[in-house]
Amino acid sequence: MAAPKSQAREPIQLDVILLCRKRSFDPRRPEPSAGVLAKALAKAVAKAARLGSKGLELSRNDRRVILYSQFLAELGRSILLAETMNLKPVTLPEAALEERARRYEGDKLWTREAGREEARLKRVAAFRRILVDGPVLDLPLAKQQMSFNPSQLVPLEGKGTIYPTPTSVTVGEN
Repeated sequence: MAAPKSQAREPIQLDVILLCRKRSFDPRRPEPSAGVLAKALAKAVAKAARLGSKGLELSRNDRRVILYSQFLAELGRSILLAETMNLKPVTLPEAALEERARRYEGDKLWTREAGREEARLKRVAAFRRILVDGPVLDLPLAKQQMSFNPSQLVPLEGKGTIYPTPTSVTVGEN
């Protein structure tokens, strides 16, 4: 059972959000896998020092969170992720794959996933018709603040992200 923050010996004050994207959309240059841990450690130490210089007292667990997240971020840039993690591909016989598909109702799962993908493609096509192909009014929003449901975001390849469920939008003066 987890202890409340007030009762923990070394409470964690930091949360991490990792943004995952397809390699083709990652603006960072891929780098060789060698030295990923050393680079992550150096960046994590610098980040911890920067937070400390602003008066934030970091626990050992906070420092661990910074290091782990930085390692994952650097690992995403590495060319040979599997090599860095020493991962080996697993090949299963066809019979074992079919058994697993039966065990997990693979035919029903496949049908549901195909339906979800079809619905997603229709939604993206509708947004593209409305926001790209049709007449468009482009309003530059300076100093904007927006609240939205992050689980409803729709990436529109080559154009950006659609926020279909804003709950409030505030635009400051420019």
